[in-house]
Parts: sequence; C-alpha cells; structure tokens
Amino acid sequence: MAETSIVIQRKTLNTSPDARLNSYDHHSRAPWLEGTGYLTPLYLYHREQALLPFHVAHWMTSGVEPRMLAQPSWIIDVSRDQIEGLLTLAAKIDYNRDKHGEIWAELSDIVQSFPYLPWSTTGHFVRMSSCSFKDLDHRFLKATYGIRGAMLKLVHSKATEHSLLNLLDREDFVLDNKLNVFPFIPNSIR
Repeated sequence: MAETSIVIQRKTLNTSPDARLNSYDHHSRAPWLEGTGYLTPLYLYHREQALLPFHVAHWMTSGVEPRMLAQPSWIIDVSRDQIEGLLTLAAKIDYNRDKHGEIWAELSDIVQSFPYLPWSTTGHFVRMSSCSFKDLDHRFLKATYGIRGAMLKLVHSKATEHSLLNLLDREDFVLDNKLNVFPFIPNSIR
C-alpha cells in the first residue's frame, strides 16, 4: 500500500447549543424530511396547511369580500416624496397612537399634496395595493372619513411601512404606488 500525505479521519461532532437547537428545529418543524432530506409531496402539503390560516381570504366576511375584491371607487397615486414624508412621520411616532399631536402639522402638509377624498356618511376602506386591507387598518375594520385619517392609518401600520420601504427600492415604482379606496358598508361587517 502506497503512503500518502492525506489523513482520513472522522469530523469532530459539533455539540454547541446552537447546533443542537438548529437540528431540533429542523426535525420538529419537518419530521417527514428527517429520512430523505427531499421536498416530498407530504412536505408541500404540510407547508400549504400551515400557511392556510394566514391567507387574506379567510379574514374577509361574505359581506366585505365582494367589495374588497372588486375595483376600488378611487385610486390615489403616491409619489416618492410623499412616501418619504410618511416614512419620516412613522419614524417619529414609532407606532404610538398617543403621539398624534407631535406630527399633526407635518401630516397636514403631506395631506395637502394628496387629492381630496370625497366625503361619505359611512366612510371608506383604504389600502395599499401591496398589502391587505387589514394590515393597513392595523387589523381592525374601521372606516376613515378623509385623506387625513387614511394617512394616520398608514403611519401606524408596520406592514404598510415595510411595503412603502420596499416600494422605494423598486425600479418599477409606478406599478404599485397606489392607494385604493373602497366604500365602507358597516352592516356587512361582522
């Protein structure tokens, strides 16, 4: 047998707490992968079942669904300057609804740059095209009666702020820079 400089030995076992935790997470989250390591039909089925409760259609009542999935009554285009102003206000209040007074003057300046939202006795739903209406409404279905109320909802919603940040980074900005306004029908919401 020829001598070589290659030493074949067993790799030392990584017993750090992080390695053990990662191994545990892998097997506890996907035990059907333990033997094969492949994406099996069973894995895909389990993943689909796990994501099902978070699908937006499950949040809509039968009265809201046709209105929210229909065309909006008004579509408002948002510019980059307006988005930067809204994100600045959101950073100042840090999702705290008690700090409205601190941003009221700056919010009024931003609101003046938006078109007038027609007044309605029942109010409106307002949502970004890149997030669900419940995210913009901070998971509460409450009507807004003007553009100022819609902007307050925008600066208090984490999901909306993340979509605004993503929107600023995109090249195709004009495809998704819309505020969609839907009529609010209170007796259809349960």
